Amino acid sequence: GERRVVTVNAQMNYMRIGVAEGKMTARGKTVKAGKSLAFVDVEVFDSKETLVARGQFTLAYSEEKIPGMG
Repeated sequence: GERRVVTVNAQMNYMRIGVAEGKMTARGKTVKAGKSLAFVDVEVFDSKETLVARGQFTLAYSEEKIPGMG
């Protein structure tokens, strides 16, 4: 959206060492977005598309707008 967020809670589970060559990719999915909080799941993959980490985050919306986003 247009507002900044602050991390309220974060849990990250590291499952294995990622391949050092190439890029790592993080994919996030909003599980639920309310008026003041958002709950997000994130998965991190190495360059061979192997899942290396998974996390859950709770974010609180700030009243501060992101410049240029609205």
